[in-house]
Formats: sequence, structure tokens, C-alpha cells
Amino acid sequence: MDIESLVRTRRALHAVAELVLAGPQFRTSGTIRLRASLGGFATRAEPNVQVVGADLVASGQRLFLERTTCAALAAAVGVTVGAPAGLYQGGSGVGPEDVIEADP
Repeated sequence: MDIESLVRTRRALHAVAELVLAGPQFRTSGTIRLRASLGGFATRAEPNVQVVGADLVASGQRLFLERTTCAALAAAVGVTVGAPAGLYQGGSGVGPEDVIEADP
């Protein structure tokens, strides 16, 4: 994998972890803690969402993290996109409508 693909993939995974997993989990269950799972990472509490390789898996769906947005991914799996408000500053720097792409 070249360095540009690595940077794009890391950015995409960080954005999805923050905006599609941790944020919705915080609003539903009060925690931002994620856990390692086979091939990726997942929420520890509701909603049950995980990243496996370069795919988002939730609600019986498997969505590619390729040429999409966190807003589109969140809508597809039925969660509200967004970071856990008020907990920390900085974050991924990726907005809900920014295009992301992960190289499997």
C-alpha cells in the first residue's frame, strides 16, 4: 500500500469510528468506548455497529467504506451521524459530508 492510500484509509477509519460508532453509541448508551473485534473494531454498547476490514457492518448490512460519507453510512444503518458532543476537542477533522475512502 502506498503512503497516500494509507493516509486516506486511516482518515476514513478514524472518521467512521468517531462519527458512526462512538458518537451514536454515546447518544444512545452514554459511552464512547469501542472494542477490538475480529478484523476490526466495534461498539461496546447499543447501537451494535462494527468495522470489519474496509466495511461497515450493522443492521444486517455490509457497506463499503469507499467513495461515501459518514452521513450516508449512518443513514443506511439507522444511526444519527456525529461526534460525541462536548467530550473532547480535535477528533478526526472529518465532517459528516466529507467523502471518505478506505483501501481494503
